[in-house]
Amino acid sequence: MALPGRLGTEALLLLLLALQLHFGLVVSMVTKTNLAQDRPEEGESMSHERVKRGWVWNQFFVVEEYTGTEPLYVGKIHSDSDEGDGSIKYTISGEGAGTIFIIDEITGDIHATERLDREEKTFYTLRAQARDRLTDRPLEPESEFIIKVQDINDSEPKFLEGPYIGSVPELSPIGTSVMKVTASDADDPTYGSSARVIYSVLEEEKIFTVDSKTGKSSTDNQRFSVYHQNPLLKL
Repeated sequence: MALPGRLGTEALLLLLLALQLHFGLVVSMVTKTNLAQDRPEEGESMSHERVKRGWVWNQFFVVEEYTGTEPLYVGKIHSDSDEGDGSIKYTISGEGAGTIFIIDEITGDIHATERLDREEKTFYTLRAQARDRLTDRPLEPESEFIIKVQDINDSEPKFLEGPYIGSVPELSPIGTSVMKVTASDADDPTYGSSARVIYSVLEEEKIFTVDSKTGKSSTDNQRFSVYHQNPLLKL
């Protein structure tokens, strides 16, 4: 049954106010509950305090074959629990820690002390941790990270097999297949064009041709036997 006039309006306002108060109390209780969970119980050690921390990383890449005289800067680790007061020290462990890679325990800066070769090892897996400087107590779990060795174009393409020997009948038509060769480059195929292989004919290019991408060679002149007794294809 509808309430008449002003009485109905006042009832509606009271209902809205009651709903607002009710949900306001619910939100307040949830907030207090969360805060209580984050605070240690009375008489409980602060070491049990619930910690919400994270790591901030720079991208970790190091250029291979570095020949400088100073250690090469790799990157920086930083915990958001670090307030810059010197109470935290950073440590690393894992592949090359303390030998190839060193860390400034105050700033978190990582440097490489040795010349690295990507063709020998493409990346290093390490772990970082923030610890209390006075007690050496870990402030948070270890965090794993990778240092990737960045490629430079320092490898020459090599034929996978060889020497390659092929033959073709005399007076064969142009385009007759001779053989297919395959070469590879140890440089990083995902970085630039360092690992791209291009095939070309170095000798007898008037007689033979080769597909620059596939390495398939074929005749390019059907009269080669008249002028050349033993033509040699050199790639």
